[in-house]
This record gives sequence, structure tokens and C-alpha cells, in this order.
Amino acid sequence: MIDKKILKEIVSKRILVELYDDEDNGNSFIVGRIVSLSDSDCTIESINNMGLPGGFKTRQLTAIRRIEWDTRYLEQLSLLGTTEKWWERRNSVRVESCCGRDLVLEELRRAKAEGAFIALGLVSEEAEAAGLVEAIEGNNVVIKEINSDGECDGFTLVLLERIVWLQRGGVLGNKYLTFYENRAELYKEHKMSLNLKPRQKKRSKGK
Repeated sequence: MIDKKILKEIVSKRILVELYDDEDNGNSFIVGRIVSLSDSDCTIESINNMGLPGGFKTRQLTAIRRIEWDTRYLEQLSLLGTTEKWWERRNSVRVESCCGRDLVLEELRRAKAEGAFIALGLVSEEAEAAGLVEAIEGNNVVIKEINSDGECDGFTLVLLERIVWLQRGGVLGNKYLTFYENRAELYKEHKMSLNLKPRQKKRSKGK
């Protein structure tokens, strides 16, 4: 596991990092700043490849393969001008420390309070869940599933300890949430009347 002292220094200095956590894809990584850190998890306030907000992503520390900073790619993102401006606009960066799965639970509570779209990654043999946090009861979390068309697809109950990663917000999540919030307008039957009169056939003159 990555040394906690190094992580704490990265958090305190607000260093922009590339965080690699996908064991099956060594080229996949998250870009952002670590804003919360616990004994078992960390939360990254991420940005996408255009330097725009990518949502909050919570990952298990044991899943982190490596962390890089001061890379050419990160320097290129900084040149876009959006990365630093975005963080400058924020009032403050949350730097927290807590124990166990409290960090995951706190992110779930924030998502419920904000009505934010979340995506959950569960242990390897289970599927993902995505949508809105409907309820949190002890170790049980109920998710109102929302698909990519913005339609409710039932409810899923997951156990807190089965969550291996979590994302709150982000461009794609906000897109699905917008579809969901406007579903009545999006999927209503559209009828357009052009007030066209039927054409009448011309009668041929008899000889």
C-alpha cells in the first residue's frame, strides 16, 4: 500500500496527481487532487482531459498501484488554463482525516443531501450501481438506479463494505441526472400540427 506519509504530504501541498488504480489497465488513471484521506480510502476531486471538473472519486488505498506528479501530461493540462482557475474559484479544499469506511459513508451522505448522481463499484464478482442515494440505514445503502436515458430502473441495496470505489457528480453523471430531472418533458409524446389542408385533385374538363 502507498505510504500514508507521502499521501498526507500530497494532500497538504494540494499536488495535482495521476492516480493509477486499475489493475487490469495499466494506462488508466484519475487526474485530480486528493482532498480527503482515511485509514482505508481517499477521495480525489478529479478533472477530465480538458481540465474541467470530473466529480469526486473515492478509492481504496489498497487499490492504488502508483501515483505520479509533475508529468508532461499534467503540465499540458495546466497550460489549458482551466485547471488552476477552477481550483482558485473554490472557496476551500476539503482536507479531512477519518477512520475505516467513514469516508465512503460521508460521500454517500453528501450525495444524498445534494441530490447528486453517484456511481458505485462493488467487489469484483458484483455489478456496478448508479443513480441517487435513496436511503442509508446502518451498513445498508439503497440506490435508486438511473440508466443512461434518465429513466428509473428500480432500486438496489448494497452493503457498505462491498463498495470498492465511488464517484459523486462528474460530467457524465450530471448528464444522466439532467435527463432524469427532465424525463417528463424528454419522453412525452410530441405531436406537431402543421395545419396542412389535404390537396384536392383537379377535375379534368370534359369535351
